[in-house]
Amino acid sequence: MRYVTEKDKKAVIEDLKPVYKAVKEEMDYEKLLVFEAKWGKKYTIAAKSRSTITCR
Repeated sequence: MRYVTEKDKKAVIEDLKPVYKAVKEEMDYEKLLVFEAKWGKKYTIAAKSRSTITCR
């Protein structure tokens, strides 16, 4: 979260919750794609790091 501005932190955290609460890996990946579509351009590093964590 260090790459996310204070203004956007609450919204980014809310959008990440479904990624971490997903029951199955396929659902997790779908939620991650939604997150990346919304925040990927503004916070490339944050979105990319979540993608790396999820793909392990």
